[in-house]
Amino acid sequence: MTNPQKVKGSKAELEVARWLSAETGFDCRRALGAGRQQDVGDIWGLPGVMIEVKNYADFAAGVRSAMSTIHVKKANAGADYAVAFLRRPGGLYLAVQPADDWLAMWREAVA
Repeated sequence: MTNPQKVKGSKAELEVARWLSAETGFDCRRALGAGRQQDVGDIWGLPGVMIEVKNYADFAAGVRSAMSTIHVKKANAGADYAVAFLRRPGGLYLAVQPADDWLAMWREAVA
């Protein structure tokens, strides 16, 4: 029998990958092999961005989980920026990222 938490997480990753593909024009896909030693995040396809996806009933736990490893996964992916998409109960996704990544993105956007 399949782990229900794994199914829930996989569904969220597919939702985010499809949404990003539709909105950005890039071919975003799930990065298979969760838990691997050189984890590079959950979604690949946006150049320079490491993307993590969390789907926790407890939103604060999802933030803690994502932020605890985001810098390591960003380095593993060789990415310039990192972001975590966290699914709220009811389906709303929020993007959460380290403040230094947000500031770097803002600086690039206004340059």
